[in-house]
Amino acid sequence: MSRISFFEGQPLEISIVGRVDPEFGHGWIALLPDGTKTILEDKYYALYQFKKDQKVVGVVDRINCAGRVYFEPEHPVYKPGNCYSFAVLGTSEKDFIDGSKERCVTVTDFFGNTIDVVFHNTHTIGRSISLHVKAIHKGRPVLEFPNDTVNQNFSVSFLVTCKITENRKQYFMLEDQGKTNYKLPAHWYKYHKIEVGGPLLCRVWYSTAKDGYRIEPMHPCYKEGDLVDVKPFIRRDTLWARDCFGQIVKIQGNLQSADLPQSVKCKVLRIRKGKPVFLLQNQ
Repeated sequence: MSRISFFEGQPLEISIVGRVDPEFGHGWIALLPDGTKTILEDKYYALYQFKKDQKVVGVVDRINCAGRVYFEPEHPVYKPGNCYSFAVLGTSEKDFIDGSKERCVTVTDFFGNTIDVVFHNTHTIGRSISLHVKAIHKGRPVLEFPNDTVNQNFSVSFLVTCKITENRKQYFMLEDQGKTNYKLPAHWYKYHKIEVGGPLLCRVWYSTAKDGYRIEPMHPCYKEGDLVDVKPFIRRDTLWARDCFGQIVKIQGNLQSADLPQSVKCKVLRIRKGKPVFLLQNQ
């Protein structure tokens, strides 16, 4: 029997069935093709003018470690892969975590959202500029200059200065070369053998969606892009596997066969919160 399983970037059509109870939030309730619900929050999509019983097309934006699917509706104006003109508000410099400085232009989109766009090459910045829409995330275009690839991924060695407890949760405190401190939730990395007083090599990237840095310690077993064999199992009609530490991880994608194989080959899409994100490869 075919089981519905989603993967990031997958085109989907969802159905809007009603509003969220105002006691619990503001937005529209929608049904995914497998019958599970997702929320289109007003703070991201109020100007999309959704209606009850409307069919909405879009893509799977992200699937978290617990298997929750985040849907991104098709933008009313912008389509990923195309270039559009954006009004310029100003330019500035951003300090990156590796100590470098990057030039940045701030623009406004069709709905009045302000967006920072980092660039390397020399560009003429006028009252408006043409930018490439790389993706849509939470109702906003993710922008870049055409033919200007910005490396926002770094490997940085931090000093683990101490371990603290806040609100009954433990964190490792990391310090970079500029003496800036960062908190790393300890419970995500209980298998990483992080030692206070020692160095910790991390992958660091600047998230335009969050307008801040993301820090992920190098995984002891996996690297992004690795192809690995894992033993799959079914739970609640969803495909899962265990990583090298025995942690349960959802597998994105669908099996071609009705029979569950002994092992499947997966690509490591990324590492988040100490766990790999697996994408099923064609069998």
